[in-house]
Parts: sequence; structure tokens; C-alpha cells
Amino acid sequence: MRPGVSLPPGVLTELSLRIDEPVRTRATWRSIGTCTACSASTARPPARRGVITAIAEGLDVQVATDHDTVADYTPALRRLGLERQLLGIAGVEFETVNGDHCAWPLVPAPSDPFGGARRWWLDGREVADMYRYYAERGAIVTSVAHGASHFASAGYDTATGAVADASRFSFDFNAMEVHNGGGSGGRSRLVPIWAPSWMTIEEVRLWANGTVIERWDATTEPAVERRAGRAVWFEHHVSVQPDQAPWYAVDASGSQDLAPVNPGSHPWALTAPLFIDTDGDSEVSLPR
Repeated sequence: MRPGVSLPPGVLTELSLRIDEPVRTRATWRSIGTCTACSASTARPPARRGVITAIAEGLDVQVATDHDTVADYTPALRRLGLERQLLGIAGVEFETVNGDHCAWPLVPAPSDPFGGARRWWLDGREVADMYRYYAERGAIVTSVAHGASHFASAGYDTATGAVADASRFSFDFNAMEVHNGGGSGGRSRLVPIWAPSWMTIEEVRLWANGTVIERWDATTEPAVERRAGRAVWFEHHVSVQPDQAPWYAVDASGSQDLAPVNPGSHPWALTAPLFIDTDGDSEVSLPR
């Protein structure tokens, strides 16, 4: 039983309240998954496995973005006793006439079909209408999923800002998915090792603070090539100057189609950024 609070009229009452953190961590940074799908979407893992995977991968926050279903993974966390290790936020990934988009936070409506998600096959799926529908239901974050496809398919001109087909476009988003491991995502337009033999790696780049400072391919020394009898395409030690850049990352890519395993896609992988604490204060200052 929770203790009650009595506030008599005409009397000044002072209360000392404490709000516990939903996720306890000493880390300065928070890792959040904003485009994840589990049991409410076709061919997706159950929510239980999804939240366990999220925790295993080091996420602090996981947004439920099942396709065209307002979902919440918090009950799965509660059943597993993991509420203090991962913060779950209800949301949705919704289909429009121009690709998929995400909206959160939302509150699922158990009595409504699909948790209250808009049934676009009955009510239409115009981009602006879909954004408006979820904003009216409390969504604060509305994001473009799968990178630049929203821009490319509407004929967005990056030089002038003009849109060839306004009916397929909206500026009502306030976040954007740069890359999604499940598809191409248009990353080449947005972000100026190990791999199996059928996944050809052709180029490896070292990024420092958003700039490529070194690159390697088949013509360099060392060369990017698969080692005989191993699944290693590139090994190299690099000396860096951490006092000149707060973070480093490495990406690897290739141009060969991944058919028949994943036709239409090409090899690409990006490491998480390695943040450098140069002054030992447990914080990293990023350029604005």
C-alpha cells in the first residue's frame, strides 16, 4: 500500500519527493534503439526475445516500432524482471505512400485493432495525414525510417529544396534514420573485419570526428582482401592522435550484390564510435 498525502486547506505543506531513474547507469551516454520490431509484426521475434537481445547489445532504451501496430514491450520486461535494465517506450512504424516512418511515444489502445494504429488500407496512407494522426495521439518524435528513400522517391532536390511530387513528401518529421542494417537506407547520401567469402569487402575507412582520415582497398598496403582459409578481409594497426578528435569509427563496404542471400543490397558495416576521454573527467565534448 502506498502512503497517502494530506494537504489541509490554508496550510503550507512541504514535501520532499524522489523520482527514481527508470534506468540506472553511471554512463554519460545513453544507447537507444528507435527502430525495432518484435512479435506484433509479421515474421518478427517475440517481444521477450527482442528485449533480451536489446539488453545483450547494450541498449538503455528500446522503442517499440512494430509495423502498423502500436506496441509496448514493457510487459515483456516486467515479466522478465528487467524493467530497471531497459526502458521500454511504446511506438509504431507506419507505412505511407512514400516509405515507412516511426512515431513515439504512444499509448496502445487494447480495445482498438492493432493497438490504435491507423489502418491505412482502409483510411488511406497520405504522408501528412499519417503524421497528423499520430501527433494527435501524443507522438513527440516522428522520424523517417530507412534513410534517404523518403527524399529520393519524392524527387527532393538537395540543391534547391524543391520537391517534384509534394503528395509523397512531408517535412513533419523531427528525426531521421541514417542507416538500417536490414536494407540499403540511402546511407551514401547521408554519411558523406570480418565477413564471409560471399560478402566481398572492397574498401575500409577510418573516420575521425566525421572525416575520413585513412582508407584502404585492394591497391593499398595493407590491402583489403580475404585471407586464405579465414573470414578476415583486413587487419591493421593504426596510431591516432586522440587529442585532436573526440571520436573514431571504421566502416567497411563493397559493391557486389549480396544475392542470393540478400539480393538488392551491398556489403556495408559501421562500428560504433570510440569516444576518447582525453582529460580523464569521464566526459567527452563533441563539436557542435
